[in-house]
Amino acid sequence: DDCEHEQEFASQIRGPESIDEGAKHVREPNSASPIVSVVTDLADSIADWAKKSSISWIRFGSGLFQVWHVWADDAICVVGSTDGVLEQPLPPVHDGEQAIVALRTKTDRALAAEVAVRIEILHPDSASWEPITAALKAARQNASDLAGVVDRWAAECTVLRLVPEGTVVEA
Repeated sequence: DDCEHEQEFASQIRGPESIDEGAKHVREPNSASPIVSVVTDLADSIADWAKKSSISWIRFGSGLFQVWHVWADDAICVVGSTDGVLEQPLPPVHDGEQAIVALRTKTDRALAAEVAVRIEILHPDSASWEPITAALKAARQNASDLAGVVDRWAAECTVLRLVPEGTVVEA
C-alpha cells in the first residue's frame, strides 16, 4: 500500500537516526549531483563568465551570432554591424527587444549558461557611450584604425549593451 511505501522512503532519506544522519549517509549535495542544482548568485556568475571569456553567442529570432564582447556597466557589450563588413556581424535589433546570450567557460570552452537579455542600442550622446566604447576599444587592439575606431563605430556601426534579466539556464 502507498502509505507504507511513503514511510519506507522517508526513513531511507532520514536514515536510522535523524534527517542529519540521513544526509551524511547519502552524501551532501554538490555540483556533481545529477538531482540537486546548486543555487548561486547568478548575477555574479554571469559577470564572471562574461569577464573570463571574450566570446559569446547572441540568439535572436532564428539567427545565432558568435561575437566578441566585453563586460562593462553590468552588461555584455558588443560592437558590430548588420552587414558584418566593418565589424563582426550583429542581428538587426531594436531597443528593448529580448535575446538570449550563450556564455562559455574559458577553461574548457563548454557552455556555462544561457542568459535572457534586454537589448539597448547605444548612441554617441548616451551617458554609457564613452565608458563602454573605451572598454571595447581596449579589447580591440588589432583594429587597423585604433586611433579613430570609436569615431568609426559612431558613424558606421552599432554598439549594443545586452543587459541580463529574467531567466538564466545554467548548463
